[in-house]
Amino acid sequence: MKQRLATLLKVLGAFGGAALVGFGGTYALSGGAAERDSPASGPSAEKTVRVQVISAVLQRAHTARGRSRDRARLSVHVRVTNHGTSHLRDVNPALISVELVRPDPRARDTTGSLLRPIAPGETAGGRLRFETAGAVTRQLTSTLRARLRIAGRTFATGVEIGDLAN
Repeated sequence: MKQRLATLLKVLGAFGGAALVGFGGTYALSGGAAERDSPASGPSAEKTVRVQVISAVLQRAHTARGRSRDRARLSVHVRVTNHGTSHLRDVNPALISVELVRPDPRARDTTGSLLRPIAPGETAGGRLRFETAGAVTRQLTSTLRARLRIAGRTFATGVEIGDLAN
């Protein structure tokens, strides 16, 4: 118990103390989805973005070598809606953990329209796949939380351990 608390405090410190604390004001949770409505990054303050996490599933490695290296794949199904007046060009997704993890470039076919510019009033959706190992995987499995950066905004969402649908 003391070790888990020490790990949690270390993680919270790495994220400025706000990583795993409640989903106050701008977040809403419903049906397991995490949503955030907020201004988008960029020069225009009138841009707003809604990010909705439909699911986040962590699948541990099946091979002995992969298990020995704590390898896993985090698959995050996301929808991004551009409520602004100009194209959203920089969704720039990342998993923020012990280190910054970018989506697997070999899994671009699952990202759908997320990595293309999103027109005003349009919604883009897809599945982001993050390949993790070592301390990143251990942190995800011990906290069952993932801290994501999408469209310039950072938020936490729950993670399920399970099988991935393609």
